[in-house]
Amino acid sequence: MLRAFVVIGICVACVASTPATMAVRRFQMALWNSDDPTLSELGWLEYNQAQSPAPRRSVFFIPSSALSSPESSPGAGDQGWVEKYDNATEAELPARDAVVRDAVTALLGQMKRDWSRIDAVVIDEPFLAAAKGGGSSNPCADGELYRRVQMMQRVLANAAAVIRGLEHAEKTRFWVNFSEPEIEWMNSGVCHSVRFNDWYMDVVSIDIYGRDFSQIEPLYNALFADRPTAYQQLALIPGTYSASARAFAANDVADRLQGFFNYANKMNQSCSLPIGRVGLTQSADRCPIWLVAGFWGGTAMMEGDDRAPMFHEYSKAIKGRWEQAARAHAPGKR
Repeated sequence: MLRAFVVIGICVACVASTPATMAVRRFQMALWNSDDPTLSELGWLEYNQAQSPAPRRSVFFIPSSALSSPESSPGAGDQGWVEKYDNATEAELPARDAVVRDAVTALLGQMKRDWSRIDAVVIDEPFLAAAKGGGSSNPCADGELYRRVQMMQRVLANAAAVIRGLEHAEKTRFWVNFSEPEIEWMNSGVCHSVRFNDWYMDVVSIDIYGRDFSQIEPLYNALFADRPTAYQQLALIPGTYSASARAFAANDVADRLQGFFNYANKMNQSCSLPIGRVGLTQSADRCPIWLVAGFWGGTAMMEGDDRAPMFHEYSKAIKGRWEQAARAHAPGKR
């Protein structure tokens, strides 16, 4: 997966959406790689980008290259956080944890941040990165990859601990996004000792593109039903890019967005989850769907890639449908 939100209060008694439009929406919106305030409540912040001026609030994105280098091999050492555990004995793991926490601290501190305006830190497809992007093949059937997946648990727990310890970050959610293979591994019963979805994750999500939401909804329902804490929230990630591949025509992608919006409105009819680890934040507190984040909000196609992000002229229909939802009355902005 490649690698933008003024936060709203969530309305509990609102008008339901129709297939074509929404009079009111009950969910926050964001776009990966975009900070356009007319299309989102939260901005998107990369580790090497300057933070938008107050009062703009953001999601902070940690790149997969920090988690693991796809080209790495055991003994590579310093290419990614998971590699810092290469060849470590059980007795050496606490010392390696400290090294990882130092590396996370260094990345988060590359630029001065006002963490009171960062609503979440998102980590993308961490276990897939640990498995070296090995497609849908279950890494837990491979000794080396299984260990890397196990060590990614430690990476994530250490990253969450660092974020919890940052000044003014006590309201910052820790968000992990799962790929479809990771969801399959989670449900396979093979990875017995791996806690893919764990207690320190305040928000979790799934990225699957090119399919109607009706095909993805059972996975979200299962993820929500089996959440490790009563307060854990979901984020929805619809595709917002077009491509030449089947099912990725701009009009098809635009039509597909409505399923995500309808589900978010339905789930957020009652925002009554327990208050979570981060306390009251005025950022969709208690709502099952914390955020709908479109992927992605760029303008340029990448070399060798025919995917056109939402702001590209090829994806006008997608942008139009997203704008329609963003304009829906969302009362109670903070």
